[in-house]
Amino acid sequence: MALWLLQPLTYHRVICLQRTT
Repeated sequence: MALWLLQPLTYHRVICLQRTT
């Protein structure tokens, strides 16, 4: 599994969501 790739992806998504707020 690409955990190393999924972790940064989820993190970036949270940042993007927080930035939109």
